Amino acid sequence: MQVVDRTVRTLRCLQAASISLNKQKRFLNNMVTAIKGPVQSLVNAGLMDVLLPFVLIFGVTYGILERTNVLGVGKRKENTITAVAIAGLSVFAVSVLNIVNLLVAFMSLVLITGVLIALMFGVVSARDAKPNKMIMGILLFIFFVTLLFVFVEAGLINKSYFFGRVLFPLIVLIAVISTIVYFVQKYRKAQAA
Repeated sequence: MQVVDRTVRTLRCLQAASISLNKQKRFLNNMVTAIKGPVQSLVNAGLMDVLLPFVLIFGVTYGILERTNVLGVGKRKENTITAVAIAGLSVFAVSVLNIVNLLVAFMSLVLITGVLIALMFGVVSARDAKPNKMIMGILLFIFFVTLLFVFVEAGLINKSYFFGRVLFPLIVLIAVISTIVYFVQKYRKAQAA
C-alpha cells in the first residue's frame, strides 16, 4: 500500500512539474514573439546591415587607437571622432559594407573558436607545470586553417587557388618541418645520452 501511495505522489509531482514547465514555455514563447516583431522590422528596413558593421568597425578602430596612442596619450575625443569617421566612410563604401556583412558571421565563428582554443590552452597548461607546446601548436594550426577557410568561404580568396596552390604546399611544408624537428630532437637526445 505504501508503494502505491509513493507512486501516486510521484506521479502528481511530475504532473505539477509538467504543468509548471508548460507555463514557462508559453511565457518564453510570448516574450520571444514580443521581441521578434521590432527586431524583424529593423532587419527588413536594412538598419542591421548598416548598424552592425558601423558598430563593429567603430569599436575595433577606437580600440586600436586607444591602445596604440597614435593620436596621442589621453586623446579620447580625437580617437572617438576618428573612429566614427572611419566607420562612417566604411559603411558608405558599399563594397566594404558587403565584405563586412559577409565576414561578421564567419568572424563570430572564428572568435568562438579562438575562445575555445584559449580554454583548451588553459586546460593543457593546468595539468603540467608548463604548457605542452606540441598541443598548443596543433591547436594554433587548427585555428589558422579555420581562419583561412573563413576567408575562402567569404570569397576573399579564390577556392581553386587556395586548395591547389596554398593548402597542399602548406601541408607538405608542415610535414617536412615536423619531420626535420623530430629527427633533430631525436639526434640531440641520442647525443646527450
